Amino acid sequence: MSNITKNSKIGIFAVMFIAAALIGSVLTIGDNIAFATKKHNDAEQEIEQDFNEALKDIRKLPKSSRRGVYLAYQYYRELFKKIKLASACVVFSKRFRISNGSKLILIFDTLLKHQLNYL
Repeated sequence: MSNITKNSKIGIFAVMFIAAALIGSVLTIGDNIAFATKKHNDAEQEIEQDFNEALKDIRKLPKSSRRGVYLAYQYYRELFKKIKLASACVVFSKRFRISNGSKLILIFDTLLKHQLNYL
């Protein structure tokens, strides 16, 4: 496995782990809603930066690995968009999911971009 592939996969998983850890820290804040909201917004900005960096690394992957990793990236990106729309108080009390129709669209979008070398 090349260094680019190994580093990129580690980077993708690190992004997801950091995202969960940062958003999870909002739960421990307690009743201070203003502080929780600020912490939530700060976490969202950091996660957004991590997603942007991850996309750069995905583009460096070998073509054989890029499609699957990009599909996972797109899925978690869509999930993150839904989480961003929710308030800090709702994040851990509501289940966030991507509908099956949206998943199908993500799959076709990824396949099309992969075929056209747009990734």
